[in-house]
Amino acid sequence: MKLYGLKNVRNIYGFTMRDLAQRIDVSANLINLWERGDVDVPDYRVDNLSNYLGVDKEILFKEKHNTKDLMLIEIARANFKIKEYKSALDNESINL
Repeated sequence: MKLYGLKNVRNIYGFTMRDLAQRIDVSANLINLWERGDVDVPDYRVDNLSNYLGVDKEILFKEKHNTKDLMLIEIARANFKIKEYKSALDNESINL
């Protein structure tokens, strides 16, 4: 399976290849290979990416995203950021 849509999703989230690679514990080179479609992505990695980013797997496979896809990606990104901010707030209150 080739993740042609990953680059667009990653860019919308504001992640570099290195950022995403560090977050999911793979190399930036592997992210690059996935995005170019040079290697197939194992099912478990697709599931992990989908869960981590909060987007449907189908979005990760699409070469072109339509308006509905873009809306769903933006909603997932907003939810992702809210979780990050909440985690940061929780950590700050522990350190007070």
